[in-house]
Amino acid sequence: PGSEVAAMFDALERARIKLIVRLFWSSPRRVAEAIRGFQATEADGDWHLQRGMQRVDDPKMRAIMFTHSLEEEAHAEEFGAVYKHYGDRPIPSPTFERADLYGRDDAAWKIFAFVHVGEADATARFLNLRDAIPEGPLKASLGRIIEDEAGHVDLTQHASAVLVVALA
Repeated sequence: PGSEVAAMFDALERARIKLIVRLFWSSPRRVAEAIRGFQATEADGDWHLQRGMQRVDDPKMRAIMFTHSLEEEAHAEEFGAVYKHYGDRPIPSPTFERADLYGRDDAAWKIFAFVHVGEADATARFLNLRDAIPEGPLKASLGRIIEDEAGHVDLTQHASAVLVVALA
């Protein structure tokens, strides 16, 4: 029953994204606005990973998270490059300040669990979006980014689990 409900929600999400693309993505300006949001999300993931790495003592885990953060930064840069195909000006810089989700005394696994949820959500949405849009620069970029994001989901789940076990 649980997998049937999940499949139903996934089908609804796919239909929702197809409808949004059809109704609201008719102009390059609107596509550019969405790409700016994707770029900001990837940059935000990089920022949270950088903050989380500071709380990890294991050098191997820090190296893995550093590589992951570099990929998130590369995704943000790729979305910035794709934005140029749809926007009529360079991608604007973010106008917000980030805040740590957790205090210095909170366990590092909480940060990686948060990033994990974001990676899983982004992967699912990017897959559905890629399948709903026509061929073009955004679809090609999403295809490349999805390959990395799927690995990030496994990576952040593993990192959270390792950090929780280390507390025991």
